[in-house]
Amino acid sequence: NSIAPKTKQLLRQIVPDAVTLANMGGGEVIFSLLAPHTKIAPHCASTNIRLTAHLGLYVPTKQDDNGTNEQGMASSTSSQQRPPPKCGIRVRDKWYTWNVGKVLVFDDSYEHEVVNDTNECRAVLLIRFWHPLLFYPSISPISKQQQFCQIKTTTKTKERNLLRQNQQTHLEETQ
Repeated sequence: NSIAPKTKQLLRQIVPDAVTLANMGGGEVIFSLLAPHTKIAPHCASTNIRLTAHLGLYVPTKQDDNGTNEQGMASSTSSQQRPPPKCGIRVRDKWYTWNVGKVLVFDDSYEHEVVNDTNECRAVLLIRFWHPLLFYPSISPISKQQQFCQIKTTTKTKERNLLRQNQQTHLEETQ
C-alpha cells in the first residue's frame, strides 16, 4: 500500500469503476513500462465488456515519419499503408502512438500489439474500465459484478468445452 499512494487516491476519486473492475479481477490499473527494443506479440482479450486506456507518461521522443514527431504529436496510420512506428500500438489494422499527458482509448477485444524499437523506455498508466456502451449508468456495481462473473464463467465453460472437443478429436485421429 505504500507504492504510489497519491496516484491510488486520485484513481479512486476519478475512475472508481476502473478500480472496482480491477479489484474484481476483470482488469488492471497499472503502470506499464515497455523496455527499449521490445515487442508485445499480437493478442486480444476474451471479452469486450471493458475498454483500455493508456495515459502517456513517458514516450520516446525520437520517432520516424510513421510515428510521433519530436513534439509528440499523435498520428494513426493504416498498417497496410506504412510500416509501424518505432514506438506504437496496433489495434486491428491501424497503428497509434502515445502523447505525454494524453489518453489513448481502445477496445482490447480486437487484436492489438505493441512495439518499442527505440533506445528509450515507454511508460503509460494502463486503466481498464467498463465498456460504457454495454452497461447503463444506472446499473449498480453489484449488478455489473454479477454480469462480469456470469460472462467469466461462460467464457471458461466454452474454453473447457473447446479443449475437451479438441482432445476428443485428437484421440479419434490417433486411433
